[in-house]
Amino acid sequence: MTRKLEEEFNLPPIEDVLPADTKEQSKEITEVEVKEALTNAEKIDSALPKVKDLTAHDDEMEDIAQKALDSYDELMNLGMNVQDAHAGRVFETASKMLQIAMDSKNAKVDKKLKMIDLQIRKMRLDQTEGSESKSEGGVMDRNHILQILNKKDK
Repeated sequence: MTRKLEEEFNLPPIEDVLPADTKEQSKEITEVEVKEALTNAEKIDSALPKVKDLTAHDDEMEDIAQKALDSYDELMNLGMNVQDAHAGRVFETASKMLQIAMDSKNAKVDKKLKMIDLQIRKMRLDQTEGSESKSEGGVMDRNHILQILNKKDK
């Protein structure tokens, strides 16, 4: 922490707050911490494989997008070769095919982003679940937060 931050928030110097032996303690990883990390990883792994055929949806969306793009190309060529009175309807249908292709590509990306978001939420939930059990009623003081941050940094 910088001196300006300490002055701004009216905090004591970090050297006064932290005990001298924290540097030595940070190197050691206890067996309990390793087991706790492994159980968290196992929970996440056990939750994700239950969803089957995740890649099947991607393949189907890719097929739909490719068919829609092929149809778009055919309709554009057809629209150029028909009478002007009928070309508007053909071009309108071609634009719908292009919209379908774009929607299927977006569906793939949205699905991946939702999966990532769910994984992040689960990790946060697991982390807050573990930290709340250590603190008193979910409220932590500044020193406890600094200790947690120091552990994460090292």
